[in-house]
Amino acid sequence: MKKAHSVLVVLVLLLSTAFSGCTSQPAEAPSPQQGENRIAKMTFGAVATVANTNINDAQYDRLIRVFCLQGLTRIGPSGALEQELAKSWQVSPDLKKWTFQLFDNATWSDGKPVTSSDVKFTLENLARFTPHKMLYTEDIESIETPDANTVIINLKKPDANLLYTWDVVKMLPEHVYKSVQNIPSFNGKEASIGSGPYIFENFDKNAGLLVFKANENYWEGKPPVDVIEYKMYKNTDTLIQAFLKGEIDAPASTINYYYVPKILQKEELGIMTAKNGGVSLAIYFNVEKPPYDSKVFREAMSYAIDYDEMMKLFTAGYGSIPPAGWIPEGLYGYVETRPLAYDVNKSKALLDSMGMVDRDGDGFREMTDGTKFQGEITARSDIADHMRAAEMLKKYFNAVGIDIKFKWIDLATFDALTGATEEMILSPTSYFGISMGAGYGTGLVGTGEYGWCMLNETTYNSLADQLSMAGDEETQLKLGGDLQRYYADNLPMITVYSMDLIQPYNKKYEGWVVGLSSVLNHHTIMELKPA
Repeated sequence: MKKAHSVLVVLVLLLSTAFSGCTSQPAEAPSPQQGENRIAKMTFGAVATVANTNINDAQYDRLIRVFCLQGLTRIGPSGALEQELAKSWQVSPDLKKWTFQLFDNATWSDGKPVTSSDVKFTLENLARFTPHKMLYTEDIESIETPDANTVIINLKKPDANLLYTWDVVKMLPEHVYKSVQNIPSFNGKEASIGSGPYIFENFDKNAGLLVFKANENYWEGKPPVDVIEYKMYKNTDTLIQAFLKGEIDAPASTINYYYVPKILQKEELGIMTAKNGGVSLAIYFNVEKPPYDSKVFREAMSYAIDYDEMMKLFTAGYGSIPPAGWIPEGLYGYVETRPLAYDVNKSKALLDSMGMVDRDGDGFREMTDGTKFQGEITARSDIADHMRAAEMLKKYFNAVGIDIKFKWIDLATFDALTGATEEMILSPTSYFGISMGAGYGTGLVGTGEYGWCMLNETTYNSLADQLSMAGDEETQLKLGGDLQRYYADNLPMITVYSMDLIQPYNKKYEGWVVGLSSVLNHHTIMELKPA
């Protein structure tokens, strides 16, 4: 059997080559497979909910980015940029003019060619079609299409990180979408016409099953699996049971360590591991709201957590003590900062020093003005590990006199969340989340994009602004290191535990590629074959 792919996530900054018109190299598309070398059906399982086959449905939007719709470029398994619809790109020295040359043989699944007009149409209408993505195009000054295969995007301000931020921006067919007035109600096959390797076939909402069939005329070559099913489960336990029974071929996302022993008991199943380029779980403080605006309070919260216990409970040897600088070790540009430490006495002393003491003897500290304090952490209700972690965090914070409650919300509500309305957010952060904005988490923690920390401080703003205008790798790496040291000193967020990526798979197939978050990626669906 071909060795399963396992990669260290690497953020490769390509601007130095982009100036001269060079591009990243695409993965070679596999030759179309025939007969016994083809796979009739592949089933992925996921803990997810798709309400509608619509580009505004958060989960479906993620799926069709893999199966049906493509961007100008994509971030490959190693973290490097790869060609997708664009075969080459150049950026001006001031980082404001981006020129893309499209593949001239790219087509939509209905046979019509993909042109520069489609790209211009998508970017100019993205805010109307998908309002939650309006921030991705707000800095576009103008778009030029001198010919069918050339797109020139002029920005209002420099953006060195544009292509990493735009990984989630997929191009739409103008001939389909130009006449659509009510996007939220535009569902079904026509709404999913794309340039990707698969075509949406059916959605059985009651069964929680989406079906995609191979695009026979896919412009990079017919994919090796005739039909891909995406089966949805209510929780990870039922998902893993289905995997163990052979009802699905692989989970569509990585898993927690405690499922590994049962999986390895099955000779036909295996696991792959990779260093995580995302943050497994962290608390994000809204630093505009008291007492979270106090560095002393955030530091006290950090010392209240027993990281060694969390590592043992949630990673069992597949993880490490997280760094105070938040950026994970699996990300290119990571610099070593102090490890987070557990010290109950220090936590209590810091809280005492800022005047947060228990005045009424109920075991919980009041605010400095004597008013009751109960911190609220917002978290997703669909992830069992988050509920287990919440129990531990509540225990730790209660032990130093901090009263905590949790607000549980579903995935759809969480996807629309902005930090401005919350006190604290408990969440994992993917590689893609970290790469937003100017990179290194700036799209999450600042006041723009998602604003989970609402961080608006002079030193931070200066570093983020410089990073967005950095035109060479050396400068970007230096500024990224400075940001990590800033995070370590100021703690706008605290990583609760760091776990490696653990991806189960079925050994009867080879060609599995662990991408930035799981095996559900372009490389896997184009490289799978019978073992």
